[in-house]
Amino acid sequence: MVERDPKGAVAGSGKLPEAKGWEITGAQITAARKLLGWPRDRLAPRAGLSVTLLTKIEGGLRTPTNEQRLGIQGALEAAGVEFTTDDVPGVSLRLPSSQGGVRR
Repeated sequence: MVERDPKGAVAGSGKLPEAKGWEITGAQITAARKLLGWPRDRLAPRAGLSVTLLTKIEGGLRTPTNEQRLGIQGALEAAGVEFTTDDVPGVSLRLPSSQGGVRR
C-alpha cells in the first residue's frame, strides 16, 4: 500500500491527492499504465482493486470512489507517473534522478 502524509498526499511527493476542480480520468489511468508498460493485472493489486473493476473504471463504465481513485493515483505516482492538469488532462513519467527531466 502507498504511504500517505496526514493531508492525503503520497508520502514524499508533496502533492495532494486531488487538485480542486479535477479528478483523474479513465483515459489518464490507461495512459499512465501504458507509459509504465503495466498490464491491468499489475496495477490492480497495487491499487487495491480487482482487474474487472479497473477495466470498468478505465472504460468509463464505473466512477471510482474517492478511496479507489486514491489507490490508483497513489500506485501510479509511486511508480513515477505525474498527472497533469493543463487544458487537457494528461500524464507524464518522471525519469530517475540520474537521467533528469520528465518524459511526456
